[in-house]
Amino acid sequence: MITGKIAKVVSARDLVINRGSKDGVKIGMRFRVLGPQLEIMDPDTGESLGPVEVEKVQVEAVQVHERVAVCRTFKKVVVDPGRPGRPGLLSNYDFGRELMGEAAIPPTYRYQTFRLSEDSASESINPAESYVEVGDVVVQITGKQYDD
Repeated sequence: MITGKIAKVVSARDLVINRGSKDGVKIGMRFRVLGPQLEIMDPDTGESLGPVEVEKVQVEAVQVHERVAVCRTFKKVVVDPGRPGRPGLLSNYDFGRELMGEAAIPPTYRYQTFRLSEDSASESINPAESYVEVGDVVVQITGKQYDD
């Protein structure tokens, strides 16, 4: 399993990790970007129950160089759920004239970004707007961890 860190946040969907082809990274590999571990305390006893990893986002390698890889978000989120259509009806009173149905409106999706707030449609991002940061740990996703 390949682990590394974010070396640079390039845009609202792209980042560079400090691992590349010499480390075994290939195009299409997926990684979890992790935040700081949270120490969980038992509310009854006050004793530590251990640390928990918190996933910020998942990314996929889209460019691989010898020592770095460019990774991009791949998951889609629903912006508008759309609306199912309604077929037309036949009226007995209009001698078979078909009444207009209602066309379906498909859902609208967008790709997940690193933005704290989705108010901006710009691809550029400054560090204060991003919830992923240089130095965040990335861990290769393998086997059953894959989540499309």
